[in-house]
Amino acid sequence: MKSQAKFQPIKLYKRFRQWLKVDLKLSRKGLILVFVPMSVVLIIMTVLVYLLNEAEYDVWKEGDSKLIITKANDLSRKFINISQLTNSDREGIIEKIQSLKKLTLDNPAQGANIERLEELANRGIALSKNTKTSDTAKINELLSELNAQLIDIEAEEQKELNKTILKDSANRSIIRQGLYSGLILNVALAILMATYFSKGITARLALIFENNKLLARGKQLLPPQLGHDEIARLDRVFHKMAETVVQMAHKEKAVIDNALDVIFTIDSNARFSMINNACLKSWGYIPEELIGQKINKVLHKADKSLTMVLINKLIKGASSRTFETRLVRKDGSAIDVLWSATWSTIEKSLFCVAHDITQRKEVERLKRDFYAMVSHDLRTPLTSILFSLNIVGKRIENLTSQLAGRAAGDTAKDLTEELQAAENNCAHLLKLIDSMLTVEKIEAGEIQLSPKMFKLAGLMKKVEESIGAYARQQQVSLIWDFDQVVIAADEERLLQVLINLLGNAIKFSPAGSQVKIDAHLASGQLACEVEDHGPGIAEQYISTIFERYKQVKTPDNLSKGGTGLGLTICQAIVKAHGGEIGVNSSEGTGSTFWFKIPVTSFNKLSEKKIPKQDSLG
Repeated sequence: MKSQAKFQPIKLYKRFRQWLKVDLKLSRKGLILVFVPMSVVLIIMTVLVYLLNEAEYDVWKEGDSKLIITKANDLSRKFINISQLTNSDREGIIEKIQSLKKLTLDNPAQGANIERLEELANRGIALSKNTKTSDTAKINELLSELNAQLIDIEAEEQKELNKTILKDSANRSIIRQGLYSGLILNVALAILMATYFSKGITARLALIFENNKLLARGKQLLPPQLGHDEIARLDRVFHKMAETVVQMAHKEKAVIDNALDVIFTIDSNARFSMINNACLKSWGYIPEELIGQKINKVLHKADKSLTMVLINKLIKGASSRTFETRLVRKDGSAIDVLWSATWSTIEKSLFCVAHDITQRKEVERLKRDFYAMVSHDLRTPLTSILFSLNIVGKRIENLTSQLAGRAAGDTAKDLTEELQAAENNCAHLLKLIDSMLTVEKIEAGEIQLSPKMFKLAGLMKKVEESIGAYARQQQVSLIWDFDQVVIAADEERLLQVLINLLGNAIKFSPAGSQVKIDAHLASGQLACEVEDHGPGIAEQYISTIFERYKQVKTPDNLSKGGTGLGLTICQAIVKAHGGEIGVNSSEGTGSTFWFKIPVTSFNKLSEKKIPKQDSLG
């Protein structure tokens, strides 16, 4: 039992230390760090104030002792010539005795002496009043007693004075020692507490830093710290974050491992540092066969030099790049891949994704072969047939003029109509083929724009010459409104755009209506609008109207014919100029097709617009 009682304070101290370490918030620990030294200072100041009060009291008491001695000496001098005392002397003696009595109230021994002195003084005053008395013996005896009593009073006061001086000296020594000791104690306590708290905080923060390193290395973290302070909460948050990061890493690894594309990293020496399992299916290698190997191992011989140049540029600081190249599989076959690469300065690695585009390349090759076949094997015979039909038609016309009779005329007319139908079909097929080839060339980047300076009025005149006859045939009036300026763009391509837009507007406009063409410059852009009064476009068609082979039907659900590629070609040409194209329409209110392209304006020829008219004449 004694042993248990002996160690109980140690357990309490350890528990208190643990409480200070983990349960208090950092702000409260800071308050304790300030409050404890401040409390020690306040205690020391309180003790010092008390000692100073004692010293002041001793000084006051020392002054009283000196005053008592002085007054006692004055009384002794007064009684030397007792027979010559005046009334004022007697009153002064009585006042001094009363003053001495007040000064000795806290000293009972001295009070008795003053009482005895007062009795002797009263006897002396009584003797001094009896001037006839000549009893010298009584006077001498009284003086002797007075002197003896005054000596006792002085001795007692001197004794008290010595005590006070010794006490004052001791107090001064205590004050000095207390100041020095308190200062040293306060500094030492502040240092100890600051060291204790900082050690506890830094040690616990060191655990968080260690967990950070363990997380970076992918190892298990240290257990969460106990307590409810900010560090403990931070550590718990860090553990939750680490769990989330690990889960995300597992998910990311699962995604990478199960990805169809080959995902890999290359170090600064162009060596594989990581690669997913997709390389087995796509390249024929297992990951272990490639990790640590140079990227040259899988590059096609013909593309190796250019690919390495691109990789080295990326490693030297380029952010990211996408390019196509060829790789060699383990079995020696070549594949085409779309390579997306991004350099990470922090990781010192090139993160790459290689997407197999061999099938796409094959489709593109077949597509090119198809268009080549259409261009040579189909377009050429159709052109020859169309030419032959024109010749046959002319011969029939000549034959009709030579033959007589109604039956011959009817036969010739029927043959002419059939030939015209065949000619129209051939022309339609040729137009379709030309449109397909144009779209393909534009999207393949094979058609280059040829910008040059030209007059906008000249462009509009060419449009009117190309489309005017068709407008008159459809009984549609054309209204022109444009700026008289010189611009820089590809005139032939813009002519193609305007003819397509105007052809559609005329085709869908009712007889007797108008189509307005408006072209003007604004902020360095050529803005063109083609407005018709046709049936308009239903909302479900507006989002797809510029796609290939998409045609808008009239409200009676009848197609107006066409290839369905005209608007696609317009969009491709406008985008090639760096512009945009669109349509504003709603069913039953007509349509306005518009496009804007950046152009350079030169020397405005006139601030006036050409007046509205039916023809450019």
